[in-house]
Amino acid sequence: KQITQISDTAVKELQAGRVSKLLETGIPFRDQMETAITRTLTDLYNYGREQVAKELAKQSGTRKMADPTTPPSPEEMIKARAKAITETLSVKLHSAMTWEALRQAKAGIDRNLFESTMLNMSGKELELVAKFSVNESFNLGREAEAQAHGDIQRVVYSALMDTGTCEPCWELDGQSFDYPSAEWDGVVPPYVNCEGRDRCRCVGVYVYAEERG
Repeated sequence: KQITQISDTAVKELQAGRVSKLLETGIPFRDQMETAITRTLTDLYNYGREQVAKELAKQSGTRKMADPTTPPSPEEMIKARAKAITETLSVKLHSAMTWEALRQAKAGIDRNLFESTMLNMSGKELELVAKFSVNESFNLGREAEAQAHGDIQRVVYSALMDTGTCEPCWELDGQSFDYPSAEWDGVVPPYVNCEGRDRCRCVGVYVYAEERG
């Protein structure tokens, strides 16, 4: 719907010979985009929490688990991230719209080609911009659930060991860190030194203390 409206507006201005007018054209449905991104990141955060809760429940067995506390709300971080993604995508969409309009002003106007070009570009940009935030939100949820349990003793770095795993993450795989600790804070996924950057797929596996009073 967003791309359709962008394409309709751009082609209308092209046909009227008002190419420069496109510089003043805003990107529609920005609020809806931001809301949808916020919802997705929140779902990923909650999924991360659920996964750690299940992992800790398996470790607990028949022992009584400590009652978890309520972790800090991720609302502000997620809202800020969603707004940043929306702003980035809007700028990129506006730039793509302008360049495609300038190209078609010379080569000839093709409404279907305009929309397909915009759809292709928006899909690639959304994937590129969202990758880091997806893993970040998922791991934020995992970390929050671990923080809610006061008897976590250590955390093990876990990389997805395949041909796509970079050397820095490969070297960290299986390493155990005290939890909480500054050492863990320096490597918590998505790992800042991951060669894949926004494609880091690592997680922390949290381990209960051996003795719990």
